[in-house]
Amino acid sequence: MSSLGKKEFTTGEIVNLMAVDTQRIMDYVNMVNVFWSGPLQIGVALYLLWAQLGISVLAGIGVMILTLPFNAYISSRLRTRQVLVMKEKDKRIRMMNEILNGMKVLKLYAWENSFKDYVMKFRASEIIGLRAQAWLSGGLMFVFSSAPFLVRKLLL
Repeated sequence: MSSLGKKEFTTGEIVNLMAVDTQRIMDYVNMVNVFWSGPLQIGVALYLLWAQLGISVLAGIGVMILTLPFNAYISSRLRTRQVLVMKEKDKRIRMMNEILNGMKVLKLYAWENSFKDYVMKFRASEIIGLRAQAWLSGGLMFVFSSAPFLVRKLLL
C-alpha cells in the first residue's frame, strides 16, 4: 500500500477493511453459483413436490412468502449491527496499535493495567454489539427452523 493510502486510514481501519473485503470475496464466490443454480433448484424442487403432494405445495410457498418480511427485517438489522461492531473494532485496534507503538513508555511507567482497562472498555462495547448480532442470528435461524412446523400446522 502506498504511503498516501496509509496516511488516509489508520492501521485498525486497514486491517478491518482487509478482513471484511476478504470475507466478501469469499461470499461472492459462493453466491455466484447460487444465482444460476438457485432458481433451477427451486423450480425442480417445486415440480417434484407438486408431483408428490399436489396442491399442498402452496402451503409451503405461502409460509416462505410470509417469512420473507421478517427475514428481511432481521437481515437489515444484522447489517446495521455489523457496521457498528466494525466501528468499535476500529477504535479498539487503533488503540492497540498506539499501545504497541508506545510499549517502551508503558513498561517504563508501569501503565499496563490502566491501559488494559482502557482497551477492555472498547472491547466491552464491541461485545455488546456482537451479542446483539448473535441474538438476531438466533432469531433468523428460529424462523428458518420453524418454517416446516408452520407448514405442517397449515396442512392440518
